Amino acid sequence: MLWNAGKQRKMEKTAKAFAALPAILHLTPGKVDGVEMCPGRSAGCSAACLNTAGMGSMNCVQRARLAKTRAFLADPKRFSETLTREARVLIRRAEKRALTPVLRPNGTSDISWEQLLPPDVLAWCYDYTKRVDRWRAQGYHLTLSWHEEMGISPMALAMEAKKAKRPGVAVVVSPELHAKLTARKTYRGVPVIDGTVHDYRPSDPNGALVVLLPLGRAKRDKLGFVITDESQLWSAGPRHAKRRPLPVVSVC
Repeated sequence: MLWNAGKQRKMEKTAKAFAALPAILHLTPGKVDGVEMCPGRSAGCSAACLNTAGMGSMNCVQRARLAKTRAFLADPKRFSETLTREARVLIRRAEKRALTPVLRPNGTSDISWEQLLPPDVLAWCYDYTKRVDRWRAQGYHLTLSWHEEMGISPMALAMEAKKAKRPGVAVVVSPELHAKLTARKTYRGVPVIDGTVHDYRPSDPNGALVVLLPLGRAKRDKLGFVITDESQLWSAGPRHAKRRPLPVVSVC
């Protein structure tokens, strides 16, 4: 099966919090066989990528993700049709159990599934994206994942989202700033959501600032991807940072 149904910690949190049946699709991120799976990624988010976090560090998991990715690249239409069939099975299974189907097709990628999946499946999907144009279009429920090369501050984007009644902006912040922000319900008029409680972003109010903690390699961030000071919430990112070459995923 292409979908991973409810076997991850954040997915389990979502299942408990919302009486949901969650499922996620993990592909290999970055550039694979010359094709970019994460358009819009920055050097900071590439360095901090959670692809190898937890069970993702296992070779068998990486091989499975790569196999799925290559199947997608070989025939996106056929892959999407299989993904759709499996999604409909999960939706029916959830309904029989009186659960809410919750689907994340971009667990470790940033593919425009709104162009590939039918409306009845997209109705149960949500994702994060690093592409501002895709976030503004909202082909399905998309939360913007801010990075240091976006050229606009997290707060400017969150206020734009609130005004447009659009899903909010997720930012990775230091533990100290996370504690400070989550102690409030709002920040400068923008709702603050602790993104570590669960992963189900459709439950957030429009225009929310979703604050996440750095995990794995993000704890060693030196590129400005992790926000450590309140003033950085209003900054477009490191002013003099040169865009670094993005890594190519090693495939075998």
